Amino acid sequence: MWGKGLLSLSLGFLPSVAEADITATYAAAGGQKVTKVEVAANGNLRSETSPGARVIFLRDGVSIMVDRHFTPPMVARVDDLAAAIFELLAKVSPAALEQARHAPHRTFVLQGTATIQGRTGDAYYERAADGTVSATPFVVISHDPALAPLGRAMAEQFEQGEKLSPAGANLATREILRSGTPLFLNGLELQSVSNAAIDPVEFDLPAPAETPDAIRKQLTERQQ
Repeated sequence: MWGKGLLSLSLGFLPSVAEADITATYAAAGGQKVTKVEVAANGNLRSETSPGARVIFLRDGVSIMVDRHFTPPMVARVDDLAAAIFELLAKVSPAALEQARHAPHRTFVLQGTATIQGRTGDAYYERAADGTVSATPFVVISHDPALAPLGRAMAEQFEQGEKLSPAGANLATREILRSGTPLFLNGLELQSVSNAAIDPVEFDLPAPAETPDAIRKQLTERQQ
């Protein structure tokens, strides 16, 4: 519930200093869903998907989620939030938690290239357990050096997002995302990239990160 599709971040795979600020926009066909990713030259990052209520920050190497489903919004370090989620799931639905932990990972196969909004990259298709391959790619990866800082940011936010999933790390997907920059990812196309300066206020949190106990309390109350 909390972790599905979640994008979050860490500094370990990002360069210590980016070449310039980067703002990228990913959108689904028809524009019903838009993700805006901002990467500052110092490595700080902000990612927001709309319509939605979650904003993801990377600040000084610490990944933080702001969840507006809560009033006031929950501000939580991803590591603290993951621990609280699994603790709660172990209490209220231990069977489902174990099932998720042992579920098979999605697998992908590289089949040629695809062009997305004028950019071309390697196309990876999902392969089902029976060996059939999806009709459209799940991810298209560019190896354009100019997009590399964005690619590193996208890989890191994916890996941090995995922390909130009981299924854990999908090493095959990590390897694909670390190989370049997604032009297309799970229905979202890279629409635009800009190196215009980003106002530092964009990376300000609405409140300090909450304590693990406060996070547990909010999650528990939400389930009641």
